[in-house]
Amino acid sequence: MTQPLKVALLALNAPGYQSLALGYLRAYAQADRRLAGRVAFQTLDLSSDDDAWWIAYRTIGLAPDVLGVSVFCWSARAVYDVCRIVKRALPDVRIVLGGPEVGTIAADVLEAHSEIDAIVRGEGEEAFADVLDLARRGKPFSRADGVTGRDAAGSPQAAPDRALIADLDSIPSPYLTGVLEPTEGTAYIETYRGCPHRCAYCFEGKGYGRIRSFSRERVEAEIAHLAGEAGLKSFSFIDSVFNLTSERLVWLAEALAPHGREGYGCTPWRWTSSAWMTRRPRFWRARGSSRWRQGRRVSVPRRSRRAIVPSTASAFRWGSARSNGTVSVSSAI
Repeated sequence: MTQPLKVALLALNAPGYQSLALGYLRAYAQADRRLAGRVAFQTLDLSSDDDAWWIAYRTIGLAPDVLGVSVFCWSARAVYDVCRIVKRALPDVRIVLGGPEVGTIAADVLEAHSEIDAIVRGEGEEAFADVLDLARRGKPFSRADGVTGRDAAGSPQAAPDRALIADLDSIPSPYLTGVLEPTEGTAYIETYRGCPHRCAYCFEGKGYGRIRSFSRERVEAEIAHLAGEAGLKSFSFIDSVFNLTSERLVWLAEALAPHGREGYGCTPWRWTSSAWMTRRPRFWRARGSSRWRQGRRVSVPRRSRRAIVPSTASAFRWGSARSNGTVSVSSAI
């Protein structure tokens, strides 16, 4: 019997955080019929504060055939160090990077880092599954759309761009499938992808401008699942703009209300130039909120508004009278 392809997934998160991206990649790949029974996964969800040699030591110990690494601005330098060490110890390992820090400059990264074999540009679930299928069949990674690999001479070779995933529910939930569990009492939820803004400092709107949503049934199932997790203290909505529309905000508040009424208090806060939320404290109290307050407000000079749009974010904080724990639901800015 042929041995399965051994795949290690690595993320160097900001201290105290967990990688939802790795959960998506693994859940999608494990559901791919081409890979069923042919790929074995190990996930290393570590901190960017960890020593590069220690991270490399743990990775080398797994002896992976493919190493997939999620790269952000806070982890890029450490990721390159780890990949260089791993490649020296395991010269046959295929190293694939993805994430906003490398996707838009894929060819430049490959030119500068010979230890890296390929980079996934843009959304990674479909592309990374294709990469794993190519790896197990011994084919060049540049055959997968949305991937920049190397040609026979080792030079960067880019495949055509890949279309965005139209149906986000086609990505299995890493929570509902058991791929990802809250770490240190924390979990993250994504309800949509994209952003209507074009902030100069942010990749989201420029990379995924079109709004695509997970179904309400999917999001509500994840909320219910996570709310029932023993030891859960906090979870965050990582959407680019939490209160994107008033209709969506009402729906999420209603979805969270049953859990707030089961012994939890709820405090919303926000960072926004809109006053919609702050004018409706009764709205939040009716949905399990025991306290209400206004958060930080951001203002931008008129001449800068085309480059920088004020961010909007909202959150709830739940305090359980039974566990004395807190559950904070925040939105990434």
